[in-house]
Amino acid sequence: MKKIKYLLISLLVLIPLLVNAKGSISISEDNLVVQRGKRVTFSIEADNLAGVVEIVSSDSSIATVSMENYFFDTSENINKVTIIVTGIKKGNAKISVLFKDVATFDYEELTGVKTVNVSVIPNDYKKEDLVITKFTIEGYSIPFNQNQKEYEIEVQDKVETLIFYIEGDNLKVNPKDVVNIANKDHVTIDIANEYTSVEYVINIKRVSKTDETIRKLLIIVGAIIVMLIIAHRLRKEKSQ
Repeated sequence: MKKIKYLLISLLVLIPLLVNAKGSISISEDNLVVQRGKRVTFSIEADNLAGVVEIVSSDSSIATVSMENYFFDTSENINKVTIIVTGIKKGNAKISVLFKDVATFDYEELTGVKTVNVSVIPNDYKKEDLVITKFTIEGYSIPFNQNQKEYEIEVQDKVETLIFYIEGDNLKVNPKDVVNIANKDHVTIDIANEYTSVEYVINIKRVSKTDETIRKLLIIVGAIIVMLIIAHRLRKEKSQ
């Protein structure tokens, strides 16, 4: 009798856990660097679900994938697959893993997409060369090009720090770096690997709230003037 009682208690504990188990799909890499003509891999792993994912390259002339779709069924231990990415020519592409007809075992539909950024580099690339796949500043937009060494951004007077996100191939740099810009008109970011380094200069243009407010007002006033001119011309045409 006690055994049956314990069995019932165990089932009561396990059933909610099984029912509420959330399905998920994850990828092993967010960024990949591959030489032209070479291959790299990443894996897709599923948990508590069944269904099909599609694997698509944004530009197959730059990078291709080894398969276009894969069926998961974690109840049958079909829960992981390795995708081979081949570099075709120099450039950047994005590999998208699209959830198609995917559902958990409690009949909850699972939708979404996972992405892998791929940088294809030349065959004459050497390990001494720097390869930077990401260079961004939180809250600011810069058109980063590895060969362009100088940029300019506008910041509010009271801003004292910038947050940089830098990624690449074997770099000796913090992927997230907080840089003090108090009383500075520029900062220099030094990026290095084991063999070489390069400096990027970020020029800082200070903008006061008053200046920004005046600029916005001028834009609004200009827009109103244009609208009034158009309205005047329309009324004049109607009267004729």
